[in-house]
Amino acid sequence: HGAVGSLRIGQSFQYRNWNFHTMVSADWLSAKATNYWIGVSPQEATTRFPAYQTDSSVYLSGEVGVTYPISDHWVGRTYLRYAALPDKVANSPLIDENHALVLAATVSYAF
Repeated sequence: HGAVGSLRIGQSFQYRNWNFHTMVSADWLSAKATNYWIGVSPQEATTRFPAYQTDSSVYLSGEVGVTYPISDHWVGRTYLRYAALPDKVANSPLIDENHALVLAATVSYAF
């Protein structure tokens, strides 16, 4: 029952069959959405994970990636995404760092 809003801007370009992309994002989460993901209610609280509630949050992220058609039906994709977490999110007992880094490689079948 929370709300989420995103603003994204990106750029892509192609070199031969390689498709490259970059993107920057700003994401807003309402207090309900933020607490759903990183909050600890008094009922869930333990000595290791004390109760934690906060208000709405905004975080920034960036991504770079490349896509390559392996064959007529198979597509490979790799991307690196970085997100800087605001203090109110990083202060949650469920979060260990003040940033998130994702490196992914996928192979998809296209019909």
